[in-house]
Amino acid sequence: MSTGASSRVLTSLGRQALRHRRLLSAGLFAGAVACALAVLAPPSAPTVSVVVATRPLDAGVQLRPADLRTVHRPVGSTPGALTSSDTAVGRVLAGTVGAGEALTAGRLVGPALASGLGARGHVAAPVRLADPDVAALLHAGDLVDVILASGAESKVVAASVVAPSARVVAVVNAGSDDALGTTSSPTDGALVVLDVPRSQALDLARAAAVGPLSVLLVG
Repeated sequence: MSTGASSRVLTSLGRQALRHRRLLSAGLFAGAVACALAVLAPPSAPTVSVVVATRPLDAGVQLRPADLRTVHRPVGSTPGALTSSDTAVGRVLAGTVGAGEALTAGRLVGPALASGLGARGHVAAPVRLADPDVAALLHAGDLVDVILASGAESKVVAASVVAPSARVVAVVNAGSDDALGTTSSPTDGALVVLDVPRSQALDLARAAAVGPLSVLLVG
């Protein structure tokens, strides 16, 4: 091999070695940066399983498996959320729920609902309706205006709204218990449990002592 050819080979080898050194240095630098970031970055926050709605759901809907899914969210981000969809399937929603919104026991018709209502100044108020056929038309989640009818000699001469836009929590069949533990007697009239502000519950109690109550379905 000539001297010129040898020189060119050596020059090429030197350039390749330099390029490899640069690539090696860059790789080592990137690795060092990744290690530093791993050390400095805070650890991942612990998560917990949370049951959420797969779509917007209306009050009064009886939940099906397709309505629910389980996701992982940071611990403490959704206090009281259900952790298994099995505990919600077949239950009835007491209020509307948005897509992706976490479900809690207080959002479902049941014993926990009353305590959930109290947190926002509402109560679950049992109301006796004069006509059981009217109660048979109602379902959990319906909105009703509670009406007090007054009159003389079996004739209604006046009617007034006692509790507007009250949410039906449960309708209790005669002789049975509802999810809140309320019992309806077959002789006392139909019993409906309503979600109302505490002040309206007092109005309902006073109205029940005056005359028969009925409802108008408004939503």
